Amino acid sequence: MSHGIGEDEPVSRSGHGLDRISQLFTDEPMLGDAEQYAVAAALLARRLGFPARVVMGFAPRRSEPPTRRKRR
Repeated sequence: MSHGIGEDEPVSRSGHGLDRISQLFTDEPMLGDAEQYAVAAALLARRLGFPARVVMGFAPRRSEPPTRRKRR
């Protein structure tokens, strides 16, 4: 796994399109980051019959806003 930002790290091409994921599966060693590995895992899960999808940029919200105490 590499983000390609360190001097000693190989560069991992960004993206999660068909050409990039094909490259991930065929390169030795497999080189990618969380974006590519999430897509690869979802594709493998689907191939095995499990429903799967990748959600990017998810940030859960609180179900209720925090209450504020009134000053007296």
